[in-house]
Amino acid sequence: MISKSNIHTHCTYCDGKNTVEEMIQAALDLGFESIGFSSHAVGVSVDGSCMKAERVDSYFNELEAMKIKYQQRIKIFKGLELELGYSKPDDRCDYTIGAVHFLDTPNGINNIDYSPSVQAKGIMDCGGPDAYARLYFETLVQRSMSQDYDIQAHFDLLTKFDEKNQHFTYNSSYRRYAFDALDALSKKNVIFEINTGAISRGYMTRAYPADFILERMAEKKLPIILSSDAHSASALACCFDETEQRLRSFGFTSMMKLTDNGFVETAL
Repeated sequence: MISKSNIHTHCTYCDGKNTVEEMIQAALDLGFESIGFSSHAVGVSVDGSCMKAERVDSYFNELEAMKIKYQQRIKIFKGLELELGYSKPDDRCDYTIGAVHFLDTPNGINNIDYSPSVQAKGIMDCGGPDAYARLYFETLVQRSMSQDYDIQAHFDLLTKFDEKNQHFTYNSSYRRYAFDALDALSKKNVIFEINTGAISRGYMTRAYPADFILERMAEKKLPIILSSDAHSASALACCFDETEQRLRSFGFTSMMKLTDNGFVETAL
């Protein structure tokens, strides 16, 4: 395992299962050099996953305290996962992750990755998988253009349940929506996340994004970063070895790494 860090990490300040310090201890047990915390920023509260506004100061204060406490053992970075179009950045962040988890469908807000049944309702409300995919990728681009952030999270999140439910056929129209979004986001100079989170939750056997998207990313030489989108201590390094091998098979030779001097390129 080359990756010795995870900066897409959730804790009990949002919808994570473990405390900040429990996640740090798990990172130390794995031999990590650093860990970044990216709790869901205040935003859409449909599913209760985001932080409460009254807890934000405590979140940053605890991270700063842990940074001092563990400064001789591991680097700790402060971040937020922004719900694009809804969340606001915070000057205390060392980095930010941008994501779209919610779509505005004809019948209200749909939570893309909450459960197979909730997503299935959103697909029906949109008129089918093709319309849902188009709405997702167009929404991703539209909302991303209104905010600055460092990392684009789980680019094709809508496929979280698809290995079992098979809504999307990845036909020419789906690929066009995905490639158009990829081209637009690449102009923002964001880092694209390779995300193993759905593997740890038992929904997928591979990391986001899909192979054909990885191929295009490699062709365009887009910057990438590996994360596990960990919501529990046990998921911090989920399938890193296998995913690193997969990335090399597509021709990737480097990844981005967060340091005290910002993001730097490191060999894969």
